[in-house]
Amino acid sequence: MAEPARRLLPPGDKSWRGGSVSFDIAVDPKAQNYVTLTLWGGEENHNRLILSCNGKQIGTRHLGDTDLLDIGSVAPMAAGRFFHNTSPLPLSLTRGKDKLACRIDSTGTIWPYGLTFEQFQKPMVAPARGMYALTVHTDPFVPAGALERKGGAPAPKVRPAPGAEVLAALKDRVGRTVDDLLAADRPLRQPEMLFLANAHDVAWTHAYRNPAIGRKLVRAMDDYFLLYRADMQKVIRDPSTYNPSWFGLGQAAWALMLREELVKPFLDERIADPKGGTIARRDAWVEMLAGVRDWQRTHRRYYTNQSMIVDTYGIYLANRGIAMLAPARAMPEQDARRYLYEAAGLEPWRGDDLPGGGHRYGAGGPDGTDKGAYKLGQHYYQVTAKGLTRELGYVGNYGEVLDWLAAMYEATRPHAGQPGDPKILAQLLKIAHARAPFRYPLADADGYRAMALESVVGWRDVKYPGDVVYAQRPSWDASVLEVAAMTRDPALVAYAQQMFEDNQFFQSVVGQMNSAGSLRVTAGLLPVPGQYERS
Repeated sequence: MAEPARRLLPPGDKSWRGGSVSFDIAVDPKAQNYVTLTLWGGEENHNRLILSCNGKQIGTRHLGDTDLLDIGSVAPMAAGRFFHNTSPLPLSLTRGKDKLACRIDSTGTIWPYGLTFEQFQKPMVAPARGMYALTVHTDPFVPAGALERKGGAPAPKVRPAPGAEVLAALKDRVGRTVDDLLAADRPLRQPEMLFLANAHDVAWTHAYRNPAIGRKLVRAMDDYFLLYRADMQKVIRDPSTYNPSWFGLGQAAWALMLREELVKPFLDERIADPKGGTIARRDAWVEMLAGVRDWQRTHRRYYTNQSMIVDTYGIYLANRGIAMLAPARAMPEQDARRYLYEAAGLEPWRGDDLPGGGHRYGAGGPDGTDKGAYKLGQHYYQVTAKGLTRELGYVGNYGEVLDWLAAMYEATRPHAGQPGDPKILAQLLKIAHARAPFRYPLADADGYRAMALESVVGWRDVKYPGDVVYAQRPSWDASVLEVAAMTRDPALVAYAQQMFEDNQFFQSVVGQMNSAGSLRVTAGLLPVPGQYERS
């Protein structure tokens, strides 16, 4: 670039705060004022730029109505072109004034889940993004003068590689994990139980129709019962689950349902009860599933994606496990499904069940107590009428809930191969169609043709640009083909076809494999070859 830019430098001591620049700006004392920063769209930069005026920070560092001046980008935002970040200046700062004293500070990136400052705020180790212009204006749209720097969008080409060869690496990874778990001489944990239960139906693994899986599931459940007797919270907050306290015993219950024929011969055997004497295995498991299920009923979560997880796994699947073991002791199926209907936005969300009956119409705080409890009223829907998940605004990445809805639908199948709940399927498709306009053409990180998820206007998004997304977002738990292959919906199939035309499917598989070496990702890879064969 021949254009001059001002670039703030990192500190020499590798701390989190870098260079800054101070200046004055002229403002309109009566109107709403905006500032627009011009940046180069071809640059990837993880640092942040924070504007302050008259000593007041403009924008929120994380989760707010207005972003900081620049939160960086994980890939080029607009290759070959400039782009512009516009921020409103609070009227309380500009009212009656014609000038403000401002400063731009540079910092390192953040990890939003950090529990300490050191975890949250990362050091600044490289220069910040180059700043080409800062424009002050009263029209909310960028004025023409600021758009003189344009550049030209390149014509992205189709990604040449990888291809179907990545499926061989996928099968090798999955196969090794299956073999390790089959050979393990220890009680399995819940994600491992569900993984092997699903692998039992996959012909290219050594788990295929392997009767040893039944004994492994039984041993695992017996071990969980010992933990339950010692302290129920050790099961509720099972550290092997992805978000302890969200899943309850849902993964274990689903594994039992899938492999009922393998565990049924063991159910009426008697096992040692730490309280004294013995107890029928069936009764022990039912007591445990019911105890954890009922705890989850009083500890629901109100963000849509979180409600889907808790209500599907912690409540509904646990109840289905009870129904398999002792039907008379389970909650009636329709009573259990209302939790799913609420989480999917089909019925008003009633929140936590109250111990004495009735509903809270809200949820406890983040720690599962009444501290910071949410009150939502009696007509709160988790999904909007048009099919977007409801939060404090448009939800980009966290609003991509098709994988959780697919799990919810699969959980309602009476048996494998039989259709699940038609209302949930219809809602899944409605949400999938509602998300479609939030994809736009953008070259991927390597410059190849792709579609990207809109995240700039998302209130709970921390990275720009969004992931490469067509029908379904790639995730740890599911492939980009999952819902299209499951539903055969014409629109979703068409989006998948576009993905194949752009040769982005196999790249998504590589990204999924490289995202983590965890069992969670490996379990998400298990169905991918079958989905590809059906597509």
